Amino acid sequence: MIYPGKVFLLCLCLLSMDMKASDLDPYSEVYGGNQADIHQSGEFNTAQIVQQGSVNQGAVIEDGLLNDLSLIQQGSENQFSGYQSGVNNLVAVNQIGCQNQLTVDQQGDSNRLNARQEGILNSAEIIQQGQFNTAYLNQIGVGNGAWITQSGVNNLAKVQQTGVGHTAVVRQFGNNQVTTVIQMD
Repeated sequence: MIYPGKVFLLCLCLLSMDMKASDLDPYSEVYGGNQADIHQSGEFNTAQIVQQGSVNQGAVIEDGLLNDLSLIQQGSENQFSGYQSGVNNLVAVNQIGCQNQLTVDQQGDSNRLNARQEGILNSAEIIQQGQFNTAYLNQIGVGNGAWITQSGVNNLAKVQQTGVGHTAVVRQFGNNQVTTVIQMD
C-alpha cells in the first residue's frame, strides 16, 4: 500500500534541500547549514549527534553522571533540544523527514526516552522528572503532536501516532503509572 503522504514528504524534502552555497549561514560550522551544540558538565556523560541533509539543529546540555544522549536527524530543518541532569539518564532520538521538532527535559535518575518522528511537521515535548520513568514515542506522518510529562517513580508512557494531525497529551504524576496512546488514520 502506498501512503500518499510519503510522496509529498519526498517532494517537500527535495525542494527544501535545493540550496546554493550562498543560501547557507556563513557562520555555520558544518557543511549544509547543520548546527550541533553540546555542553557537558559532570563525569562520563555521552552525547552523539549525526545530521544529514541541511539546516538541522541539535542542542544538548548534560549535567551529572553517566547520562547518554544519541540523536540522528535526516532531511532538513529538523530541530532537537535536549537537557539531562542527574545520573544514568538515556535519550535515543531518530527524526527522519523535514521540519520535525523535539524538546526533551530529563531531571533525576535512570529515566529513559526512545523517540522516533518520521514525516513532516511533527512535534513533541517530553519532560521526565524523578526516577526510572520510561517514555516511548513514535510519530509517523504529517503534523502530529505529542506532549508527555512524567513526574514520580517508575512511570511508563507509550505514544504511537500514524497519519495526519493527531495530538496526544500524557501527564503522569505519582508512581507506577502506565499509559498507552495509539492513534491512526
